[in-house]
Amino acid sequence: MQQLKITGTSQNGQEPLLAYPLNTGTLGKPSLLSVLFETNPLDRLCDQRLKMTAQPLEMMYDAETVIRLSDVFKPPEKPSLKQ
Repeated sequence: MQQLKITGTSQNGQEPLLAYPLNTGTLGKPSLLSVLFETNPLDRLCDQRLKMTAQPLEMMYDAETVIRLSDVFKPPEKPSLKQ
């Protein structure tokens, strides 16, 4: 994965950024998420190996987005047992 950007609910014509990669100051453009799976590694320390590396993300809280997201999961006010 090379890019990740999560935006929130539009407010005043702007979408707030909720999650984005931190500038780690490394040379080049490192992957945000890297996954390596090996079967029968050459060092013979195990039969299978899974190696995952991830770069840090900046996460922001936006109250309006959280409120609207929680509204999606609210049960109906008058549930009907026939449904």
